[in-house]
Amino acid sequence: MNDNVTLIITLSLIVMYFAYDRLDLILAGATRENLVFGNTSNRIMSLLSPAVVFICAYSIVFRLKIINIVFLLLGVVAIGVYNLSRSEFSNLIFIILVFTIIKKIGLRQALYFVCVFVVIMFFVTIMTIYQGRAQSLLSSFMGVLNAFFKYKSFAFYLSEYAIDKVSGDFEHVLYPFLGFIIERFLSIIELVSNPISVQDSSFITDFHRLGPSVEYDANVLYPWWSWFYGCFGVVGIALKAVYVFCILVVVVRTKFAFTSIYFIYVMLFTSFYRHPLLNADSFFYLLAILLLDMFFLIKFKKN
Repeated sequence: MNDNVTLIITLSLIVMYFAYDRLDLILAGATRENLVFGNTSNRIMSLLSPAVVFICAYSIVFRLKIINIVFLLLGVVAIGVYNLSRSEFSNLIFIILVFTIIKKIGLRQALYFVCVFVVIMFFVTIMTIYQGRAQSLLSSFMGVLNAFFKYKSFAFYLSEYAIDKVSGDFEHVLYPFLGFIIERFLSIIELVSNPISVQDSSFITDFHRLGPSVEYDANVLYPWWSWFYGCFGVVGIALKAVYVFCILVVVVRTKFAFTSIYFIYVMLFTSFYRHPLLNADSFFYLLAILLLDMFFLIKFKKN
């Protein structure tokens, strides 16, 4: 990976360019939902963003050249600006943890990771201030911690909406397994009568008031288990466990290293609050990781 300095710098510069190109919308007051779900969303960024985050995590854990790490971190910052979101920073931290799990580390490396964590949190707190959600570094840091746990807890309440959406609907019997992929396939054949993420459905993006004020409005966070439960009842929980086990067995036995890391990351850190194939963005995230693995496998075979 150290020999791919040109590739890494190019990827980072591309995402920086797209972030810069979107600054006018951000300065004009566009919300995160406008940027993520609006017509300005760019599929190139949907593919590049996961690749930059995963390569950045790899570069940090396996101590690549400092120029690689710097450019990749700047790329992650650009992705955060592009989506006006702090989620990519938390994703980066969790993916670093997964890489660390498969790599033996000593005390010096542990201290190194602590320093990296501090740097990432600094970027997050600065972005929170920039978003107008805090006035100081301390209040920003506390706000980030509060938001992290608050938003994850929203998933338990939103699970009821996911369960109601697919309960008794035979049309969505495969949605718990394949998500957006199966729904897109069905929508090509005929109109889906109860769409989740196709046919301009607003189900995923619609906000639900979960508390006394707008601070408790939530969307997107529909946990993976809730779709299984909605379709199959209690049996669905067992089906999910078997399905996850089969995925891990198949993926880990392949030579797709980044894809293996991705699925471990999903099982450990995100599936409890979001279906990994919830919508088109989720699908492109997985596709980006698969393409990344294919790129490096082809390159290594040539060399």
